[in-house]
Amino acid sequence: MSHEITIPPFGESVTSALVAQWHFKTGDQVRKGDSLVSLESDKVSNELEAEVSGVLSIEVSEGEEVPIGRVIGRLEQSVQAEPLDSDGSSSEDVVDRCDEGGEVREIVVPAAGESITSATVATWNVGDGAFVRQGEILVSLETDKVSQEVEAEVSGHVSIQVQEGEEVKIG
Repeated sequence: MSHEITIPPFGESVTSALVAQWHFKTGDQVRKGDSLVSLESDKVSNELEAEVSGVLSIEVSEGEEVPIGRVIGRLEQSVQAEPLDSDGSSSEDVVDRCDEGGEVREIVVPAAGESITSATVATWNVGDGAFVRQGEILVSLETDKVSQEVEAEVSGHVSIQVQEGEEVKIG
């Protein structure tokens, strides 16, 4: 499936934007949330983030001025497998089946500062049962002082235990 990357509205009087700098090149794999491109108008500068993960195809080069709403690129998404627990198995069974080495790795909420004791799960970037590669961003966490992304330490399948909006203790 192809996802269009368009110039978003900047404000009432802004009718176009300059494609200032692409942060990836055509053919690169990008993840949801990655900063794709810097856009500039006479009133504002903006970083446009990937709304989905996929392979980038650039249609408008750096330095070009384009109207608001114009497609400047596309992200080609690969077809994802259905969640592994669709057969009614428990999350624990899914983890046991999916982990190649039979080892379960916990995703731990990292320390975020001396006085911070908890964080809120803001956004999961992957679905329950999804296969992730080492280094892929799994989840965004927020505290009253900092936002933080947690990467996969190893490749494997994810079993989500805490939903978005829930507060969790550090560690």
